[in-house]
Amino acid sequence: MVSVILALSSLIYAASESSAPRSSSAILVRGKAIKVENSARGSDWQVCTFLIEHIYTGDADLRGRTFKVDARAWQKPQRRTEDGPFVRVPFAKDEEGIWSLQRIGEGRELVGQLKDTRLERPVSARRVLGETTFESVPVRFQFSYDAVKSWAETVEAVSRSRGKELIGLLKKQALSTEPLVASWTVLRLADEKPEGLTEFLESLAINDKTSIAAQVAADEILSRTFRDTWLAAPRRLQMLERWVSGAIGDTDDAWRVLQRFEQAITNKEIDLTACARLETAWAIQQPMDSTFGRFAQRHFLWSGARGLSKADFVKVREVSFAFAADRIRTGKNRATRLNAARFLSESGILERSNQEVLGKLLQESKDEVLTVLLKEALKNAAQNHAR
Repeated sequence: MVSVILALSSLIYAASESSAPRSSSAILVRGKAIKVENSARGSDWQVCTFLIEHIYTGDADLRGRTFKVDARAWQKPQRRTEDGPFVRVPFAKDEEGIWSLQRIGEGRELVGQLKDTRLERPVSARRVLGETTFESVPVRFQFSYDAVKSWAETVEAVSRSRGKELIGLLKKQALSTEPLVASWTVLRLADEKPEGLTEFLESLAINDKTSIAAQVAADEILSRTFRDTWLAAPRRLQMLERWVSGAIGDTDDAWRVLQRFEQAITNKEIDLTACARLETAWAIQQPMDSTFGRFAQRHFLWSGARGLSKADFVKVREVSFAFAADRIRTGKNRATRLNAARFLSESGILERSNQEVLGKLLQESKDEVLTVLLKEALKNAAQNHAR
């Protein structure tokens, strides 16, 4: 049997401060499994008792105490999409885990949190003993156990620091290459409101050497706190364009960017049509794994998904179609041109008025695969009507 390192809870993509431990009042610990039992909740469920071996945040007298986790053995590792198998990862005696704990009932019993928070920081991570396979399908988890452990250690160090030492630590960790650490410390730094915060956040956001996680967190804070000077700032627009240029080579970072766009449009921190163009550019130009790519295409089934008015829906479709058609004509490489055609054939934004442009693109095509995709897009456009 081999050791497989994985994080099983839903992990951070869009920056949000609500669930991360902010002070010593939160309980974040590392524990070792000492007993595994069947759960009364069903045959697929287990109750695992952990012994607390280290306290990241919480009362010192918790060390040596136990907590329980009542969880289903089957987990879905790829929570960002509808694709991907469930895999069986049962608890095993002696496995190590990092857990955020809560107290329940009159006896204030300690239990591990299992909240599925797809936009938040991790509530748990497990170093699993044994194999995790599902019909030979490779299992993909967003963050390793070691990444979550680094984050927990940062939380611990921050909780013990004060004054200038705290600010210095947060600024240093904001430059971390570990996404969980970088984004959490940026948000935590904003809580402290130190002198020069705006300048520091802008330096993170516009620096292409900074992690995408830190840039996304910095943009969230700047957009919320300094709307008048930041939202339309040329340096912000350059940052957004860089995010969708195709330069991001990591699927997780690509997801962070998309989630930030979704958050920004909800909070009115970006114009609807500008967001539509950026998200279309993102879907066409961003390299990503195939499963995530299919999800990205489905994401652009705009009608109803965002509750858009008909007028806004028409605007979004026009902007998205125009950008994709332009990339089919002018894309610098074949992959971009094919991605643009695939986007049009699968995204559900086409209508009959697009037939003329699609027909011209089809006539100009000298690529066999591009021709197939454009024919499919033309077929879809002929079948659709304005909604």
